[in-house]
Amino acid sequence: MHKYILFFTIIIINVLFGNVDEYLSRIQTLIGDGEYMKANEEFELAIKEYDANASLYFIGGQVAVRLDRLDDANKHYIKSIELDNKNEDYRLAQEKLAELKKAMTNAKKNYDVGIIDDAIIEYEKLTSIYPEYAIVVYNLGRVYKINEEYDLAVKNYKKAGQLNPFEEKYSMAITAIAQQMAKEGDTEYRRHEFETAIENYKQAIHFSPDYTTAYFKLARTYLKMKDYENTQIILEQNLAVDPQQEQSEKMLGDIYRETGEYENAIEHYNRAISINENYYKAHYSIGALFLKEGQNEKARDALEISIELEPNY
Repeated sequence: MHKYILFFTIIIINVLFGNVDEYLSRIQTLIGDGEYMKANEEFELAIKEYDANASLYFIGGQVAVRLDRLDDANKHYIKSIELDNKNEDYRLAQEKLAELKKAMTNAKKNYDVGIIDDAIIEYEKLTSIYPEYAIVVYNLGRVYKINEEYDLAVKNYKKAGQLNPFEEKYSMAITAIAQQMAKEGDTEYRRHEFETAIENYKQAIHFSPDYTTAYFKLARTYLKMKDYENTQIILEQNLAVDPQQEQSEKMLGDIYRETGEYENAIEHYNRAISINENYYKAHYSIGALFLKEGQNEKARDALEISIELEPNY
């Protein structure tokens, strides 16, 4: 009688909760789909039910590797070996990971003491041996950045992000280089070296195509040079990235004002205000334009709003 009860209990558990093979299959599918965070969540759920399954810990190590959690991966591999010490695949995976960690430590020594050329050689070797490890590719990018080889740095940061899109620092590293380029552009702009500033801003956009501040600063530089055509092109590109930019709309209005297209100018000033109703500069620009056209009542209304928002403007 007890045997039958146990038999049916096992069947019920399998029906309700599945078995370890189903977990392994789902985790493998998630890995194949690049859903590493979901795969890790599935692994964490699985080990609560099957904490003595070597295959489960081994695949958990593979997930951790893809998330650049090398210490966790090592821990999972060791656990899988403890549960099945005759499995050569588990030992080889753990040994490969241990070799990688040792090699990274050696490469980092060159990086830390400033022997950059040797560090590049070491990290390039590692990326050829361990091309699936995002952290290795990222570290190569860091060395290139120190060496001011920004194109190669960004190339490796992007590749690291493709290998592990769940690690935010890879995209942030690209943003940091783009910001550095824009900052250098600001320095050149203040020196009135506008052509050099333009190249810096373009480089920033090349590295980070969604970097709206760089677009705006590039447009501002073209406007300073009275190159209205390129100013308009860049502003429209900027608004395509993010339409909610009142400063870009106002600058478009300024271009149309300079070229005598007052209706278009007012349209863009109003768009700026619709994005930010407290944008006093846009109210002022509308007022000034109406005053120029002799529409004094409309000019007064717009200028009063501007003064109310910013009395010192």
